[in-house]
Amino acid sequence: MSLLVHDGRRNGHLLWCREALGSKRVDGIILNPFCTPWVARDRNPSVADAIAALRATRPDVMILVDPTTHGAVLPGTTLWDNYGSWGLLWPRGEISLDGPARIAEHVAAVFDMQQSLDVPLVAPTVELDRPNGAQAELALEIAHEARRLNRQCTQALVARRSFWTAGPDLDAFVGELAQLRATRWLVTPMRDQQGYPPDLTDYDATAGWLRTIHSLSLRSAVIAAHSDWVGVLAASAGANAVGTGWDQGQRICSPASFRGGGGGSYRLYSPHPGLLARFASEVAEAIQDVTPEFAYAMRGNNAIPSNETDHRAQHFESLGDLVHQIVESGPGARQRVPAMRHVLEGAEISWRHVLSLGILGVGNAEFGGWFANAKAGFDRYARAERL
Repeated sequence: MSLLVHDGRRNGHLLWCREALGSKRVDGIILNPFCTPWVARDRNPSVADAIAALRATRPDVMILVDPTTHGAVLPGTTLWDNYGSWGLLWPRGEISLDGPARIAEHVAAVFDMQQSLDVPLVAPTVELDRPNGAQAELALEIAHEARRLNRQCTQALVARRSFWTAGPDLDAFVGELAQLRATRWLVTPMRDQQGYPPDLTDYDATAGWLRTIHSLSLRSAVIAAHSDWVGVLAASAGANAVGTGWDQGQRICSPASFRGGGGGSYRLYSPHPGLLARFASEVAEAIQDVTPEFAYAMRGNNAIPSNETDHRAQHFESLGDLVHQIVESGPGARQRVPAMRHVLEGAEISWRHVLSLGILGVGNAEFGGWFANAKAGFDRYARAERL
């Protein structure tokens, strides 16, 4: 397992998922109640019909339904048109996890829903901004209740930047999570903004996220949800699957994902796996004009995409190849981190070359946003783990 596509709200989403599954460019789908309705509406099939269509395309497809409780209880959430049809609004008519009884009824409702769809159980959780305090205790209570109901369920962790930078407190909390001995973890970084690439200027946050994945992966499978290209780093820390998609709302989880349209924007890009980046078509063409052979190599020997289908195919192929390369380098971080470091060294050499060309749209800002900040966070993680 390497790539999983997150749910989306655009028309054509199910068709594109089936296309990616049929070509074996992705391995699974993560649906959620904010994007897919329980009962069919407009041009959106019901979740049961969507699952049936996905399984008809590829019988061995992995399908998870993330209850996204963290979005439902997030202040400012307004995107209820699909979620409200799922029956996950608590029986008392209010969204609340105040007390053991309400926690128990919500976890039971989530598991009942997933069992009715014949999909693996994924526990709900809440968003964390620090690894201690009332919200952290609530997340632990939910996780323990989920484990009580089903020891094999996938557990979830959703957290903001301040959580990942908490140092020893983070490590202590993750140690408590690891004691749950979950078979699998769905780890989601909640970003402040929805744009991609994410803001990785806080190197400690990236390092803490990777340390968390490293620790959880020692006992459990880990999905680096909503991470896209940054998920290659997560694979080096021990994750075995990366969550991605074609819209920003699939590549990034942010409060905007649960407000208004929530699906993110779309633009035609050209993946450049040699630079661990992707560029708008006009930028890709500018690089191509100045240095054709180099540009072709940086694109993984692919042409610049001329339509959405080619863009999606190239994106999944290039990202999947990188994730697969890292995962296949060894069972854990001790083998994978050197492999990731080798990829980063090659990409940095290529970045230095393309920067020297002086092409508009490939400058220091892009170098930092796509590469340098991510590498700095990775280096900090690797040093902390002595890898």
